[in-house]
This record gives sequence, structure tokens and C-alpha cells, in this order.
Amino acid sequence: MYNFVTEELIKKIPHVEGFTEELLPVTLTKIYAQIISLSAKYEDGEIPFDLKVLQSDGKKLNILSNTLELYLFANSQTDKRKSMAFVAATARKLLFKIKEVHEDEVLDLNYIPSDLYASLLYVISGNFADAQEVAEGFCVRREADQYVKKLYNSIKLLVSGNLHELQSLTINEPKEYNDLQQYTEWLLWKELVTGIKQFSISLLGKKAYTINSFLKVRELSVYEDKLIALRDVYVAPYILSTLFILSCEEMWSHAVINVSTPIGVKKKSWQEALKKQAVVRPFLWENHLDAISKGILNVGVSSMITYPTGAGKTTLSELKIASCLLADKRVIYLVPTHALENQVNNSLNKLTERMNMSIRNRDAEFSWFEEEEEDSTIMVMTPERCLALLCLNPEKLNNVGLVVFDEFHLVNGNFDDKRANDAMTLVVELLDIIPKADYFFVSAMVRNGADVAGWIKSVTGRECVLLDNPWKPTCQLQGCLVYNEEEINRLRKIITVSKSKNKSKNPTVALQRMLKVNPHCIFSLKSTWDDVNKANYCLVELTGRDIHLKANSEWKLSANYNYVAAEVASRYAAIHYKTIIFATKPVDANSIRNHINELLKGKNVDWIKRYESEKYNAITMELGGEKYSYLFESNSATVHHGNLLPEERIISEHYFKSKDGVNVLVATPTLAQGINLPADIVLIAGDKRFDGNSMEQIKAHEILNAAGRAGRAGFRSHGTAILIPSIIATYLDNVVKGNWMTVRDEIFSKGDRCLDIKDPLADYFNAEINVDSDLILNHFKSDVADVKRKYGKTFYAYQMSVKGRATEFNTHLDAMVGNWVENVEQPKWLSVLSAKTSVDQDLLMVFYESINVPFIANLDSQNVLYILGHLLSVMKENMELMDKFFSSSINAENARKFVLSKDINIWTESGIKKFFTLVEMYVKGLSLLEIEQTMECKQDKKLLHARQFVLKIIPDVSYTCGAFVQVLIEKLNLHEENSDLPTDIKVFASCIKEGVLTYEMLKEKYNKKYMRVECHYKCRKTKT
Repeated sequence: MYNFVTEELIKKIPHVEGFTEELLPVTLTKIYAQIISLSAKYEDGEIPFDLKVLQSDGKKLNILSNTLELYLFANSQTDKRKSMAFVAATARKLLFKIKEVHEDEVLDLNYIPSDLYASLLYVISGNFADAQEVAEGFCVRREADQYVKKLYNSIKLLVSGNLHELQSLTINEPKEYNDLQQYTEWLLWKELVTGIKQFSISLLGKKAYTINSFLKVRELSVYEDKLIALRDVYVAPYILSTLFILSCEEMWSHAVINVSTPIGVKKKSWQEALKKQAVVRPFLWENHLDAISKGILNVGVSSMITYPTGAGKTTLSELKIASCLLADKRVIYLVPTHALENQVNNSLNKLTERMNMSIRNRDAEFSWFEEEEEDSTIMVMTPERCLALLCLNPEKLNNVGLVVFDEFHLVNGNFDDKRANDAMTLVVELLDIIPKADYFFVSAMVRNGADVAGWIKSVTGRECVLLDNPWKPTCQLQGCLVYNEEEINRLRKIITVSKSKNKSKNPTVALQRMLKVNPHCIFSLKSTWDDVNKANYCLVELTGRDIHLKANSEWKLSANYNYVAAEVASRYAAIHYKTIIFATKPVDANSIRNHINELLKGKNVDWIKRYESEKYNAITMELGGEKYSYLFESNSATVHHGNLLPEERIISEHYFKSKDGVNVLVATPTLAQGINLPADIVLIAGDKRFDGNSMEQIKAHEILNAAGRAGRAGFRSHGTAILIPSIIATYLDNVVKGNWMTVRDEIFSKGDRCLDIKDPLADYFNAEINVDSDLILNHFKSDVADVKRKYGKTFYAYQMSVKGRATEFNTHLDAMVGNWVENVEQPKWLSVLSAKTSVDQDLLMVFYESINVPFIANLDSQNVLYILGHLLSVMKENMELMDKFFSSSINAENARKFVLSKDINIWTESGIKKFFTLVEMYVKGLSLLEIEQTMECKQDKKLLHARQFVLKIIPDVSYTCGAFVQVLIEKLNLHEENSDLPTDIKVFASCIKEGVLTYEMLKEKYNKKYMRVECHYKCRKTKT
């Protein structure tokens, strides 16, 4: 459960009777695993403390915490202070989970409640996220006096970093009171609150660091009369003041306000920026300080960061971005998906607002860039969009000083993986065009980060720091759902007997009801699954009751993993554990959600209409009715997959995050791409998926990346990830025997960093793969010198050089380039534009030839619908090229299905006309219901066909429409015509993608954040 760094921290405690320091991480993990197992067995989630197993565990935890706290206050072994504080706090926190013992605890002069104690102990250990989580759950009695409440509140605000609210906290002088002890208590609590507020001012850089109030309380807490040898102590104020003194020392050493000015940035500007940052994020973690000490914020230093999921990579990227902006440079921020794009935009918007900078989100189609965008300091985009920018407006990259690439492992793949190919090509292009920029690559999965850092250093000629610290602020318990092998064999015999007696073709309902078994889980007690030592694994019951497996159509016992995931999730949801289930495909996610709704009937209120009514109404307009939304049936669980509209996904995330929202979110793996949601439990339903022909093993890094969603700093410091295998996993009497070991070896043994980046461009040099030499040259630019220079900067070229095979690489490249013969009949612009856009050359040439003199003469009067009509005419005359309008054969096939009957599988004139009618309906603002009703497909209850048309097909159409505009510009330039196109034509591609008719509507949609149909409605309303 604990990462290597935390394991070593735990082992450093001084000896405590009854414990072996070397085995302590395993001991604590085993207790937590027992708690997770037992929690699901009780309806209210509260485990009876008198259970025999927990009586023993509770006793151990009490001994451990009490002993270490004595060491801490005796101020002995100060070199082990962090270790003692962390283990003592963890012991107290595990006691909370065993039973809500702190509910009966009250702060007074002689007693400190466990939660208050634990929060400050975590601060002293340097684990601020744990401290925040405990503080968020502070239990303060309603009848407590105002000074106790203010003390709790001030601690909560301090450890959570909410210094702005803390500054506004009022502190009244207590009125004199007949009860002297009560009055004394108020004065002491009031002085502690004053000390917290004073210290917070220093964290904001407004005053010098001071702990005078805490020293004063500690002094006043002790009464000593030497004449009569009397010594008395107010225990709680004394201990609290001591805890605060130690806590402040640790917080000050981690204060963001103390970060030194990076090289290349003005000191005054940096200090002002830190003051603004401190208001929202005043503390840095230990790994942040380590990274900063290596100079990563300095202008001219790049980084390859392979920190684990949730280890604070965002904090470092924000500081690096701030450093770049204050050096008067601009930033490109690359993200793999639009879902992650939204999250990054929200985060960076807050950063730029604090720094009075601008941010521009760029979408994924070729389109015109407004002139005012040139000064945008941060450009957030996908790699595909950035490639388009390089092709169309390379001058827009002026003064870029930093390139951030989130989820950098996207560059990994083979040459036929378009996304990987485009991403790696983009990196090489950027290294060539802006070699003086800093590069900040981030991925939790990369194993060969040292190679990547060496590559960047060799190409840029400047330092590139590898940051691979395995520490993270959350602890994650990983497990595999298993069954007793004897029980599974018993069920298989039942199926065999039933088959021999039953004449029906398929297994009967009666048989299915008999296939019940009690699920267990094998948890690894270490961070790595790399041995067969039984002591390092823990076998526990998972639900405490039998669940159904299934006999499939071939009379084989099936894992029934989707059903099992729903059953397990419903148990944890019932006790308010936030649970994410990862399903392999959208249809499975919907099915799991529906089953959970059945299991948890009436467990949730109508949250969406209460908190997201405005956006939900817009979604209803977009779809054509409320019942067509996937959110409509999300009563006890919600879904998150590729068939949802972006706005539905955002609401779904909010619905799950909210304390009074649903406790289960069923997602497809796209959610694992960097989105942070607070989850106690992550269930992975299936480790195999259907690839069209057979079931294939999901790659280990995909599963482990999904598992990494369990736990979130500041909200869920402990997370549990459980894999439910697609093929039944079993154990024997000895835990380390059984076929579950296959899952261990293929997945869990790989560890989080399980991916060696492979350069897709390497396949161009593989003699066994036949690659057109024109493609090799046009991949970058049709110029031999450019090609040789750029290929020399690839990751593959670097790897060959490190292996001492640079000569071999260059010889191979020379031979490939030497075999190229320029096609003098083919215009250079055509090969370049086709290579850059991946749009077929024949289609581009058809576009080119369709642009005649009358077309050019009437450009000023043309609009979006006119251009669509022109493209319709072009494609009707070139039906054989219609498939080329789409990015893949799958999208082309789906597009045909939408407009052609089942018996026709090639484009017809009427089919093309109907397709463009659907596009026109989309840009005119018709609902998805109206679009689906126009299709040839049978209407789906969630408008699946219209959704796929909008989410998958329209972006392709937009992309190709953008290429048409580029061809238009090329023709105008070649014929020396005025290429100053009307604005509506310049943004033609964007209008298609966003579903609007004019540039003015496009601006309104962007600025007001309208949905498509909503935008049309608002614009019509404004006109009338």
C-alpha cells in the first residue's frame, strides 16, 4: 500500500515494544485491508469495535500511537520526528476507521480529541494532504463554546491552505467570567487562534515568521511554585502549543512564499507572484522542494517528470508556467483529450487570473486564428491542433518559452498509430522550430524517463532534469478479486450435470440462480507484487455474502464481472464510500449503472436539477428532450463515457464529487486520462476487451493508470483499487497458489511505471516494414535538408546514438532520402498539405479544381451554408472519394450507416446528399432527436446514432472543411488573388464543429459558453 519512500519513513521509528520496524508497513497495511473488508459487511459501515480481530488491532494501534507521541514530546531522537509523527497519526486515523471513536471526544484543558491530534501530527510529518483530510472531518459538538469552534476552524483553514478566509476570521476578547477556570480556558484558546492567524500572515509574505503566541501559551500552561515544590500543567494547551510550534516549523520549511527566484525571472515579479499563489496553495510537498532544488523553475531548464498519479505534478507545472510568463515568454500546453482539456483550462484560468495573464483554448480543427490571439500567453490544445498550427500559422509560435506535454506517453506507439505518430512528430517539429524553449514532459507511466531526459538534453543543448521520485501523498491498496478454487470447481460440476440432464439449448434460469459463491480479495501488503511470500499478501472476504456468477451460452462458468462490479460497488456506496467502476465499453457502463440503480433504490435525491439546472436545461434542448440524456436515469450511480456530450460528462463529474451526490461513477478508461476525482474505491471490471475478432488483454499500463484514480490528496488519503478479472481467478489453501498468479504477473508486478517509450518514427527505418519514401520525406517537409535535420533530432536517432549506432542510422537515412525522386508533376503544396493534414491528395486536388473563377469572384457573398452546398456538389461528382472525407475507415463506415439502407455499402448520390443534409441540420441548430429521426438507423432511446454523428463524425467533417479552406488560400496565393477571405469563411471549420452559422454566433458560443442549440435559440431571441 505504501510507496517505497513512505515505507522507509515508517521503518525509521524508534523501537516500540511488540513491533518490528521492518515489518511495520506490512502490519499497518494488513489492518487497513481488514477494515476495507469488514466495512462492506455492515449496513451503516460502522464496524463493531468488539470484533476479536479488531480488538487486537485497536490495542496495537493505541500502544503504537501513545508510545511514539511520548517520544515526540520528550523531544528525543529529533532526527526521527517526521517518522514518529507520521506513524502515530496513521495509527490514530486507522482507529477512526475501526470505529468513530472521536465522536465522544471533547476538547478541554486536559484532553485533546484524536482527530485534532492526528491532523497536527500529519503536519509535523510533512504530509499536508493527510492533515487536510483529517481536518475536513473534524467533529465539533454543536454546544461547544465559540473559542473551541474558532480554534477548530482556524486549524482547518490553515492546514487546508485557505489563508484568505483565515485572514477574515474575527477574534473577540472573552468577557470576564465568574468561573476562573473557564475564563482561563477561553484566553488560552483565543491566544492559540491568534497565533494561527499571525502565522498565516507570514505564509502570505506580509509579515515576518513568528510563533510568539504559541510560546506564550506553552509558558502559561505550566504553573510552578518552587517554594512549595508545586508544579501543575494545563495538559491540552501545553500539548497543543507544542504541536503548533513543531507544525509551524514544518509548514514554514514547505512554504511556497520561500521559493527562491528562478534564473531568468525578476525577483520582485516572482515574489509578487508567490504571494498570489500562497493565497490558494501556500504549501509545497517534499517532492516539490526536491524538484525545485534541482533548478527546474529556472529559464533554460527542461524536465521529464514520472511522478506517480496524484503526486502533485500540477503544482510544479503551474510554478514552471509562472516562471515562463514572468520571463515574458509564452506557453504551449498539450493535452491528449478534450476531457482533460477542460480540467486544464479551469486550473490554468485560475492561475492566469491571479497573474493578470490571458489563456486561449484551441480546438482540434484547422481554422483561422484571430489576430488578438497572438498575445495569448498560454495556448491549451491537443497535439493534432498544434500540428495544424505549425502547418498553417507557424508564426503564432513566436516567443514561446515553454512546452508542457501532459500524459506524455501518448507519443508511444507504432508508425500506424496515428495519434502516437502525430504526437511524436509534433515534439520533433517543436524541438526544431523553438529549440530554445523549455520542455516539461509529464507522465506517471514512463519507465525510461532517463532516456527521454537525455534526448531532450542532447537536442536542446541544455539541462533536462529527470524527476522520478516514487513518493505520493496517498496510499493505495491494490487487490485482485478471487474465489476459492474448490468452490469454483463445485459450480462447474453443477453446470456439467445440468447440461447432461437439460435438453434446452441454453442454460436455464434455475441453473443461473444456483451459481452463487462468496468473493474474496487478495491484497498485496507491499507496494510491489514481486514475490511469493505468503506474509506479503492478505486474503479477505469482500462483501460477506454470496454473489452470482454465470453460465454462458457454451455452458462454461463465466466471471460475470460487470454484475459482480455492480454488487461490490453497491455495498461500498451504501456506506458512503465514493466508488469508481471502470468498464471496458459504454454499453457495459450503462448496464452496470442500471443494476446499481436497482440495488440502491431511493438512496439519492434529485441532485442534478437542484445544482446544475441551467446546464441540464441546455442539455435537454440540445438533445430534444430530458429522457434522452444519460443523466436522466442516474439516480444512485452516474456514467462517464465517450457517448456522453461534454456537458453531460462535466455534470456527471460534479454529481460524483459532491458530498450529497451519487457515490458511484461508472466510466470507461478515457476517465483515467488525468482527471482527478475523489475515490475511496476503484473497481476495474474486466482486464480483457473485444477487439472485433477476439478478447485481448488490456495493457498493464492502462489498468494501472485506472487503478491510480483510487485516493486523492486532501480528500481520500487512502484508496483501494480492486481488479475483477475477465476470467475467473482462484486461490487454493495457500494464498500464493492458484491461477490468480497470472493476473499478478501480467499486471500488478509491472508497477506504475510500466511503459518504455517507443518512437513511432523508428518504424520508418525498419526494413521489414514497407514505407513509401515520399511519406518519409513529406512527414516533415518536402526538402531533403529539412528531413535529414529533423530525423536527426528524433528520439530514435538519439537511442541509436546512445547504442553507438549513429553511423548505421545516418547511412540508412541517406539511403532512404537518396531513393526519393521528386514528382515534378505534383505541386509541392499538395504533398506538403497532405502530409501535414493526413487528408488524401486526390481529395485535396478535387477541392483545388472545384475552385473556379466564378467561385472566387463571389467569395464576399458566401457563407457557411453556401460552402457546404459547394462541397456537396463536389462530392456528388466524386463519390469514390467520399470515404476520404473521414479520418478512418470506421468513421466512414459509420457515416454511411447513418444515411444508407443496410443493403448498400458504397456511397450513392442520394446518400451523400442526405449526409450533407445532416451536417446542415447540425449547423442550423436542430436537436439531436431531429437529426436521429432523419437518419436511416432505427431510433435509439438515447439517440446513440446522432450522438456518434456529433461526437465522432462532425469533428472529421470540420477537419476536412478546414483543409478545404487551406486549399482555397493556396489557390488564391498561386493565382495572386486577394486572399483576405471573409471572416465567416476563415472560421468555416470552427463553425462546422461548433454547429453555428456565422463568426458572430461562434464568438457568442465561446464567450457565453452556450451549447449549440442553446446558442441558436439565444441568437434568435436577441434578433427578435
